[in-house]
Amino acid sequence: MSLLPSVKVLTSAALQHSYFTSELFVSAARADIESLLSTFEHLAEDESEPYTVFKRIWIKEGWNHAHLFVWDDGAREQYMQTMFRLFLERVTEEEDELLQAGVVFAVYTLFKLQAASTTLHQVTHIPIAIDTLQHLTILAKSSSQPHQPHLVHILQYLVTHSHFHVVPSSELKPYNPTILPHSYIDRSQEGLPTKQTGKSGKTRTELDRIGRRKWQMLNTWVDERTGGEYGWSSRPGDNYSVDKAAVVDLIPEDLEASAEKNALGRLKALSKDSDTPSSSEGIERFEKMLEKNAGILRNRWKSAEN
Repeated sequence: MSLLPSVKVLTSAALQHSYFTSELFVSAARADIESLLSTFEHLAEDESEPYTVFKRIWIKEGWNHAHLFVWDDGAREQYMQTMFRLFLERVTEEEDELLQAGVVFAVYTLFKLQAASTTLHQVTHIPIAIDTLQHLTILAKSSSQPHQPHLVHILQYLVTHSHFHVVPSSELKPYNPTILPHSYIDRSQEGLPTKQTGKSGKTRTELDRIGRRKWQMLNTWVDERTGGEYGWSSRPGDNYSVDKAAVVDLIPEDLEASAEKNALGRLKALSKDSDTPSSSEGIERFEKMLEKNAGILRNRWKSAEN
């Protein structure tokens, strides 16, 4: 983890808030978190005091300097919120129980080590999805491992002191931004940044390529399930008349006739407010089609006029 401070507080320059949700920061932070948690999982496996082991690893890997990374109030808020998210995203059923305990230790330690200073912004809440909190609560109650008392104590402290800001289920993507990283940096062959992408983290060329590939996959999926009978063409307009006729043939004739009469009545009502010749000509053509039972949906204009 880079321990270089951002800038001096009195200067006008400061890190943009979006930096802490970009690939530049998120990727490095995830690597640091993985190192911290994996080391803890390995060293605390047979220890009776896992939190003591965790604190030793925390200091050894430089996490005790984490609050020196940024001083600007707005950037510091985003930095802390992103760090909490990156830790809590490791709370899943697929992860080992000891590693998830390490996540709770890390969130608690990072939160409590904030300096009690009036000049330095202090984050007062930890955003957590309700399903994540429920999962940790069940884990703390059901665990029989040495970390269980520490887990219960930390969760009870954070809940009773209202330090958790509970948000909707993670399936609803309740955080802002919804995904991390939120933006990426495209790099040239020399490894230098060239341009920043949009909110999706991909360039327009990449989005176009992904869209074409998904369209091809959708065509293949439809063909496999319909035997190719209703396969979608890659060129607009191909087999349009055939497909339209197949759909129109499914409409009952009495329902079609009723709909056309209603449409004619509405056209006549609207034509009263219009004196243009084109409106009266259109109504006359419409009436001829209905007299000869040509049908509008079937596009038999020529046969009706002959």
